[in-house]
Amino acid sequence: MTDMIDRFEITVYFWDHLIFNNRKSWRNIMRIPNRFLMVLSLAMIFLFFSSCQKQKPKEKTTSQSIKVKDFLGREVVLSKKPLRIVSLAPNVTELIYALGAEENLIGVSRFCNYPPQAKEKPQLAGFSDSEVNLEAIVSVQPDLVIATPTRITPLVGKFENLDIPFYAFSPENILDLLGGIKQLGVLLRHESQADSLINRLKREISEMQQARSHFSARSVFLEISATPLTTATNLSFVGQILMIAGGLNISGDLKGEYPQVNPEFILENDPETIIIAHPETTIEEIKARPGWSQLQAVKNGRICVDLNQDVIFRAGPRLSQGITEFYRCLYPNFYTPSDSTQ
Repeated sequence: MTDMIDRFEITVYFWDHLIFNNRKSWRNIMRIPNRFLMVLSLAMIFLFFSSCQKQKPKEKTTSQSIKVKDFLGREVVLSKKPLRIVSLAPNVTELIYALGAEENLIGVSRFCNYPPQAKEKPQLAGFSDSEVNLEAIVSVQPDLVIATPTRITPLVGKFENLDIPFYAFSPENILDLLGGIKQLGVLLRHESQADSLINRLKREISEMQQARSHFSARSVFLEISATPLTTATNLSFVGQILMIAGGLNISGDLKGEYPQVNPEFILENDPETIIIAHPETTIEEIKARPGWSQLQAVKNGRICVDLNQDVIFRAGPRLSQGITEFYRCLYPNFYTPSDSTQ
């Protein structure tokens, strides 16, 4: 019951500081079609209850063991504090360091590049399932493996057969991230550190909202991929931090989290800013797309590239840096290096 209350408080906090605590943003949001408000409201309700289902309160099976549900809905039981942890996800590795449990981290993936010390850990996996060195992982005798389910799901059964506890961590939005941090704190026996991190992230969201409150929100098209042309909605993690930064996402109320769109959709909505969140496309290529030279974003030179993709896509402790990346794209005349949080 306590965890459910915590999730409810996180939901209320998110709404209060993301929407209602910013009057200018609220006035802009009121201009968005009612369909968007309905979809986003239903989405928040769904996120709250689905998160409660995915991450039920911990159940103590003995005085030492803890039973939790991971992001796949699997029951994970640890009989004692994990002292040999393998992280196969960069955001998980960052969180382990942020929670002060790095001494127990004995293996990572080759994409775990932050903090810099993480690159010194043994690399036991790459990006895909085929790049996971199962034999190497088994050889280091982990008592907990944490990874994202989309990259490791086929191997879950193998870990279970080897009696190696596996926790799937895959937050899809800010609410999931905050709830997931609390669960990691339980698993790693770092509850107080997890609570401190959650409070810090909530405080940073509040402070950044206040700092941006005197700017009007700007319409924006966020390009996740050029082929096929893909964007992100307000249901996604990256879409939500864009909204906190002051962006009115023209794709915000589309279905799903990362829908494909056609060029006509962008031409019809004529965004004030275009943000390219991938390395496939240059500014010159954007300008050369049929009809795009007439977009106000192109005419006014508001095309933003070269973002730090790690901080905008990784749902982890560098949340404020991800927000700042979008802020400098939306308000380049007001951005200074001091706005970036290390």
